[in-house]
Amino acid sequence: RLEVQVEVPRPDAQGRQQILSIQSRELLQRGCLAPRAAACLTGVTCPGHVGPLARVTGGFSGADLAGLMRSVTSYSLERYVDEALLRGWDPGAAKPPAVASSDDGEEGLLEVRYEDIERALREASPRKTFSRRTEAGAQGEARRRGGGSGAVMRLGG
Repeated sequence: RLEVQVEVPRPDAQGRQQILSIQSRELLQRGCLAPRAAACLTGVTCPGHVGPLARVTGGFSGADLAGLMRSVTSYSLERYVDEALLRGWDPGAAKPPAVASSDDGEEGLLEVRYEDIERALREASPRKTFSRRTEAGAQGEARRRGGGSGAVMRLGG
């Protein structure tokens, strides 16, 4: 049995910006980003530029950033539903009442605001990496389990 441990380095600011651009692309295309939230994700609208969110998320992996964006949209949805309930929406009704107007005047559109990003960022932190095993340690562990070699492969810097 051959065991391989692949270590992938955390993305730099430009890499984080690319990941955030991918994760927020649909929000941008659907017009769901408030202007201040879009500015926080600046690289989405200005390719090649690193936005403020990419700069402050040092140490985050791609999975951490994807989770952050899921939290952002979750907080946005929570706020949207709360506002609809305050306006008298019955959850059994087909469509909630108009909650808020977006900048283009479209009513009821779910909108991701800067405050949603702030809230998600306050609660997020990069996941800790597992303790690094040396190649000799990985091979020894594999031998103890009766398996093959335990090769360690490192990608990037």
